[in-house]
Amino acid sequence: MTCEEEDINGVLRDGGYGEYATLRTEAVVSVPIDIDPYEAAPLLCAGITVFNSLRHMNALPPDVIAVRVSGESKRELSHQLGAHEYVDGSKVDQAAALKKLGGAKVILCTAPNAKVIENLLPGLAVDGTLLLLALEATPITISPMAMIGTRLSIRAWVCGHAVDSEDMLTFAKAHHVKVMVEKFPLDRAPEAYERRSSARFRAVIVPGL
Repeated sequence: MTCEEEDINGVLRDGGYGEYATLRTEAVVSVPIDIDPYEAAPLLCAGITVFNSLRHMNALPPDVIAVRVSGESKRELSHQLGAHEYVDGSKVDQAAALKKLGGAKVILCTAPNAKVIENLLPGLAVDGTLLLLALEATPITISPMAMIGTRLSIRAWVCGHAVDSEDMLTFAKAHHVKVMVEKFPLDRAPEAYERRSSARFRAVIVPGL
C-alpha cells in the first residue's frame, strides 16, 4: 500500500479473481499448509492491519490497549476474545473510563466515526497513541493543546508487506487464532460485498463452491 507507483492489485487496478496470475516473488505470501485458506483470507486483511500496526507501537504488558468497536452486540464477543473490560460508549464516557484504568497506551480505531475518534483522545495515557486503522473520509479535529501536555501521538497504519503477513500467519498459528467466516460462491459475490455492513462474519468468496 505504500508503493510509490500506487499500483495496488484489486484496489487501483483490476485483479484478484483471476484463475492464473504472474506475480513478483517478493509480493507473494506463503500460507502454511495447515491454515485453512478461507481463514487466511480475512487474516490477510483485517488481521495483518491490526497485528502489524500494534507491534510497531512499543506497547508492552501491563500497558492498556483499547480497541474501538461498534455496538453493544460486541460485548460478549469482546470478552470471548479475551478483553478484560468492555465500555459501552452509549452509556458512559469512554475516554473517562479509560482514564480510570490508567489511560490507554494505544487506542486502535477500527471503526470509521470521526466524532467518536476525536472524543477518545483524552483516554490516552502519557505518551499514548491514537492509532487510526479505519478508512474515514470525514476530517478529524484535534486540538494541539490536548496533545502537547501529555506528549500524545496520532498515527495511521495500513496493512503491511508480504513478510509482515507471513509473520502474522505464524503468530496466528502459534496462538490458535480462529476466524469467523461466511463462505459465498463466486456468483453471489455482490451479496457477500453487501454483507459487509453486518460486520459479524468476514465474507469469503470461494470460486467453485
